[in-house]
Amino acid sequence: MENRNYLVYLNTEDILPHPKNPRKELGDLSEMAESIKANGIMQNLTVVEVGNLPAERLPELGITAADIDNGRFMVVIGHRRLAAAKVAGLKEVPCVISDMSYEDQLATMVTENLQRTDLTPVEQAQGLRQLSMELGLGAAQIAEKTGISESTVRRRLKVAAIDQKTLETATKGKQISIGDLERVGEINDEKLRDDVLTYLGTSNFEWKVKNAKETEKKAAQVAAWTEIMEEMALRKLEQKERYSGEWRSVVKVPLSSKPSSDKFMDAKLDGTVKPEWEVAWWIEEYPPTVILYAKTGETPEVDPAKAAWDAEWNERKRTVDNLKQAFVELSEKRKFWVGNLDSATCCDVFGAFMAGAVEYWAFLGCLPHTPQDALEEFLGDWSDGDGNVDEDLFSCVQSDARKHPVQTALWTLYAGIENNAGGSYPFSTWQYSGDKTAKQYMGDFADGERDYEKLAGLYKLLEAIGYEVEPYERALLDGTSPMYYANGGKEIGEVKD
Repeated sequence: MENRNYLVYLNTEDILPHPKNPRKELGDLSEMAESIKANGIMQNLTVVEVGNLPAERLPELGITAADIDNGRFMVVIGHRRLAAAKVAGLKEVPCVISDMSYEDQLATMVTENLQRTDLTPVEQAQGLRQLSMELGLGAAQIAEKTGISESTVRRRLKVAAIDQKTLETATKGKQISIGDLERVGEINDEKLRDDVLTYLGTSNFEWKVKNAKETEKKAAQVAAWTEIMEEMALRKLEQKERYSGEWRSVVKVPLSSKPSSDKFMDAKLDGTVKPEWEVAWWIEEYPPTVILYAKTGETPEVDPAKAAWDAEWNERKRTVDNLKQAFVELSEKRKFWVGNLDSATCCDVFGAFMAGAVEYWAFLGCLPHTPQDALEEFLGDWSDGDGNVDEDLFSCVQSDARKHPVQTALWTLYAGIENNAGGSYPFSTWQYSGDKTAKQYMGDFADGERDYEKLAGLYKLLEAIGYEVEPYERALLDGTSPMYYANGGKEIGEVKD
């Protein structure tokens, strides 16, 4: 970039705003205009002659033949100063006329605006995307031109790739950091990403990001295992076939393990799976497991009544397992939220927390037990692999406790409450006992009602300190969630009205 070595005063009417400036909103100019009236412009503007702009760029920049004939300029640095000067009534402003290239103009505007604290995160990201899209520059080239690290450029470009209308709607009226948007940009699935965007600025945002990443990871694992099965020319088992009595599971592998056909090939080699058997696969939702099923060719004698009951029981069991997993995830969500309360917030809400905790203890009739592993989830591990106290780790935990006593106290008390209520299920479930006509409760309804009250008390406490209960959580608690129903709309278990 080459600048002329002297200042010139240019007529404000002869200086045009640059359409490619990343900063779309100039904000309130009244204070700056008053300062300019009193003191003049303290820092010159940087402009380029419109006649020196690339001819092929003139239409998109809105440059006319008259602009060129009249020797007009376009501002590169100082858009707000120019606008405020016009509000203040100045006719001329001090400028440096630059010979910088069009590419350098874009890079300069992006770099200069990224240093401003009042530029919105969306505008920051869009500015870098402008360099990428208009100039065909990669992340490394943009980093070189702007002086911004390549890793930062890559993260911002992911933010800019988010649908802009969705992004504008999600961020409107909210104080959002570029760090928050970068984390959203890390989510590749559009549906998941759009869902997380709706939680920007809420207390559930951190959990939603974590959950979306775990969902993507699981989807990738399922895709990888599916590819392995297809390479082995195996078909996926139908849900109804699993309970037909003709198939039995022969190999089970955790979904999270490295995708490989080795275990399944080993099963053929060691005779677990006979060459003449038909083999198919299935991925169990909970716990996430890849299962190899074999059809041995044996036709078991089937009692139609028992088969019907078995099918109903298996469907009920699957539904109950899914419900249990949903409540486990709710517990993880609550612990994650409480564990992310910083020391200052804990101090602010401690009074409300203690009032709610006392009410909860009164309901229980005692102080809940807090096992070591529950406490370590919040305060950090202090034991070695054999369950013995590691003095160095314990010293670190004690040091943190002394630095943040209120936070430590809140976490300690909450660990006991969550341990007491977190494993509760506000429903009763049926268990097949071997007698085809017997339907036994795994716990009588009185226990289910008691569990409901435990969870209701826990959520009342959390809401008092700022926790936001999502609609799906509320539906799981009050029994209106579709998860309480198996195929065909049959109710699974009972819940308190």
